[in-house]
Amino acid sequence: MKEKVLKNLKEKNLINEKLAVAVSTGIDSMVLLDILIKLKLDLVVIHLNHQKRIESFKEEEFIKDFCKKKDIKCFVKRLEFESEANFQAEARKLRYEYYLEVMKKMNIKYLCLAHHADDQIETILMRILRGASIEAISGMKEITPFKDIYLVRPLLEFSKKEIKNYALKENLIYFEDKTNSEEFYERNRIRKNVIPSLVKENSKAHERF
Repeated sequence: MKEKVLKNLKEKNLINEKLAVAVSTGIDSMVLLDILIKLKLDLVVIHLNHQKRIESFKEEEFIKDFCKKKDIKCFVKRLEFESEANFQAEARKLRYEYYLEVMKKMNIKYLCLAHHADDQIETILMRILRGASIEAISGMKEITPFKDIYLVRPLLEFSKKEIKNYALKENLIYFEDKTNSEEFYERNRIRKNVIPSLVKENSKAHERF
């Protein structure tokens, strides 16, 4: 995985750029962070504490301590929500507002996100179900302009299984967010009930999508 990520970043001329990394402390973002550290890139970590779980405060302390040991600058913010009516949409809005704030302060143009191939399938299926345009259902891109920055997804071609194997092989510490398995959210239902069937039907479903 590390070699493929390096190759992709080189092709996009990002090796010598200062990069911000969105880190939740979940398995995906911890694998991404580990790879970028091992590639010896110039990094800044951004962590958002949604304050919705008791574990989130332990996760916040973990990433601050992790970054201190690795000599990586770490920005942390605890989010406050005005309403529970549309939590996911508001959380996303607040996250990106903070990303932009930190990146402007640090003069960084590239934000690395840990989206992977399973996320891509979920996104495309959700957009189809919501009646999105042809362009929209083409899915996420490895690099996307967003306001004054660029969103970079170095893990987009890798499946969740590959990410889990990497974390196991490298003995990475990460935290599981139990809300990711709750079927209240559409994305979680697709992740739990639809994707396994697609992969069973075609083991290369990730590549096809």
